[in-house]
Amino acid sequence: MNDLTYVVLPQPPILNRVDKPALSYEVVKHLRERAMTVGLVAWLLFIMILATALSLLAIRFDGVWILPIGIISLLPAVVIALITHRLLATKAERKQQQQNDARQLERLTREAQTRTDEVRSIYRLAVAGAVQVREHLAHASGWLRTAESEYRARAFDPYWTAIEHAANHLAEGTRKTKELAARAETYYKKLAGQKHTFPAFPAHRQSLPTAEPIAAEFCRVVRLGQTNFEFANIWEHRRTREVLIAGFRSLGDAVNNLGTSITDSLRNLQYSTTSDIARLVQEEINTRDKLDRRAVEQNRMLDNLQSRREPTALDRPSQY
Repeated sequence: MNDLTYVVLPQPPILNRVDKPALSYEVVKHLRERAMTVGLVAWLLFIMILATALSLLAIRFDGVWILPIGIISLLPAVVIALITHRLLATKAERKQQQQNDARQLERLTREAQTRTDEVRSIYRLAVAGAVQVREHLAHASGWLRTAESEYRARAFDPYWTAIEHAANHLAEGTRKTKELAARAETYYKKLAGQKHTFPAFPAHRQSLPTAEPIAAEFCRVVRLGQTNFEFANIWEHRRTREVLIAGFRSLGDAVNNLGTSITDSLRNLQYSTTSDIARLVQEEINTRDKLDRRAVEQNRMLDNLQSRREPTALDRPSQY
């Protein structure tokens, strides 16, 4: 299983929008110094031109007042100063926008990597949990066969010991199934609304061994001992004894409630893998996989045309 190929893709950034994040003291100080520098240059240029203009006072020549060229050049110089200031400000805004976009892209990439790690961890634990459920159910079946064999041999204590082992494996399998249900719910919630390459949740009710027949067999074999006087005497001593059975206080508690616990855990798993969110994500996965298969088929057919190779049955376009 190479789950390293499963990733959550970053969300597309919202570009061309000037964000106004909370600026640090250093950034504010830098922007203020830049604005003061630009303003100072503009005012120095204005003062120099004004001084030149004033040094060339208007004169009267043949009854006509003549305006010196210095004063005439004052207005264009001011316009040039303002345009220069605006260009510098626009350049600063563009640079700030680029920095905002870069920060946004970095944040989205970091969030996607974090989500990828979380979902990948859930996927791995689910694969391992499904294997453990199968193993516990297989061990429970084995211990039930041993218990029935001990019953026929009239081995009182070994019979109840085998029953206890079977109950322990059934309880552990039930606990693992409940964990799978919780992980399935989290798995689909984290993938909802995301572009990703993850497959469907690797464990569901149909992919696991049927636990109900094993639970029914457990009840049948236990009933053999409970209805036999000699075995029942041992049962009375063991049923209230504290044992390490997941979720149960004693062997008697496990015998009375295992069936209900198994049914509830399977129902929870069924719900988690067929909820509205799970179905929506599953439909998106199916659509993505269909598009991927069609793309592969089209590339293969294009390669056949380019290499002039006769197409095979595998090269036919998929209907799905």
